Amino acid sequence: MPMQPYSVLFPDAADPVIALTLDRKTGKIPKGTYGFIEFYCTDKGCDCRRTTIFVLNEKMKEKAVISMGFDLDQPLAGPFLDEFHRQSACAEELLALFVNAINRQPEFLVSFYRHYREVRSLVEGKKYRGKSFPKAGTVERTACVSPDLPDLFMEVMEALGASGTVTAYAMPADRDNLLAAGFDGYTPKPLMVAQVRQEIARVLQG
Repeated sequence: MPMQPYSVLFPDAADPVIALTLDRKTGKIPKGTYGFIEFYCTDKGCDCRRTTIFVLNEKMKEKAVISMGFDLDQPLAGPFLDEFHRQSACAEELLALFVNAINRQPEFLVSFYRHYREVRSLVEGKKYRGKSFPKAGTVERTACVSPDLPDLFMEVMEALGASGTVTAYAMPADRDNLLAAGFDGYTPKPLMVAQVRQEIARVLQG
């Protein structure tokens, strides 16, 4: 599942980026300016209804990666730190500041919803007509512990590898053969983090 920054897809957009400037060290967060950059899925046909936030400092160094689903009943709604990415020592505190920002300023969530609609409309070539998003400001978001997906992911991959069903070259018939053999789903290489999460969420919901 490819993802692109909203600012790259819509370079002329006037919407401000969530930014934090600290004039001194706060907790584990060093002094400086931090930008919260929105990434959205650009896979045609996908309606994952979520965003991934990359938190960069003024030197464009990645300090936290936050995953958040828009629908509160999603198994992976979050917000939480995405453990498929390396997190800095101050990532948990940056997550807490992000959650505080979207709770105190619901317009940030409103802009995420709008950006998601715009990205889906651009990718699909037609107006997005998905279900309504939860009303911003009615439910307070809380930082969540990241689901223990890495261990689960490795267990699944080891099991598949041991059975000889995963190779470096996916063939067109692989999906049908695996589903016919009783597998719950099929995700070919190259594996994308968001795609793996979506597939696991689909199986858990089923």
